[in-house]
Amino acid sequence: MNLYRAVREAILRRHRLPLPVSKSGAARWVLDAIPEWTDRRVLDNGGGAGLFVRFWEEAGASVLCLDLDPSQMVAHTFVTGTALALPFRSGAFDTVLFLGVLEHLPAGTELSALMEMKRVLAPGGRLLLQTPSAHLLSRLTDPAWPFGHRHYSLDDLERLVTEADLQLEMATVLGGWFTTASILLMYLFKWGLARPVPGALRNWLDPRIDREWRTEGFLIAAVLARRR
Repeated sequence: MNLYRAVREAILRRHRLPLPVSKSGAARWVLDAIPEWTDRRVLDNGGGAGLFVRFWEEAGASVLCLDLDPSQMVAHTFVTGTALALPFRSGAFDTVLFLGVLEHLPAGTELSALMEMKRVLAPGGRLLLQTPSAHLLSRLTDPAWPFGHRHYSLDDLERLVTEADLQLEMATVLGGWFTTASILLMYLFKWGLARPVPGALRNWLDPRIDREWRTEGFLIAAVLARRR
């Protein structure tokens, strides 16, 4: 069993909640970028429901999830707060995850958020960031783009990383048509039909998303950076 499958099964076993199929690519990339989680102090910054937290803990990490809204939280290690003023001491974490959050910050505050994450990272600690890509296909397939949902180019992210005085280790664009389909299906079933995506459809999409995120794509801009 690969690590991605282990994430899904751990979440299903612990919480009886399905990992949203649109998030499976994010899990794939995070697991590949930092394969060893033992004894790591991890902040899931803006982690929403915190569906990954229990698995990272079972893998040996000490994980804390921060979000503005605790109402959907299933993780036990949760703190209410904002990415622009993290309520932690400097150097408190070895890893910070910032997955699908940057685009929801007030416009113009992105650098402030990166500076805060740098502050709470220990020297040598890593930031893993994902956000919608500025690729034309990514924008055209995003139902929220016409309403101001922001997308970022790799140049945008590399500039932010440089201005925050972080060392860039990886910058890539990931996810393609299967990931896009999973996101659109999530919108349809969550907001239109008010029920989960059918299991058979999820099971068909999962391995295709898994393979898709092993190569460059057009959907999600992903950055791995290290505090000097």
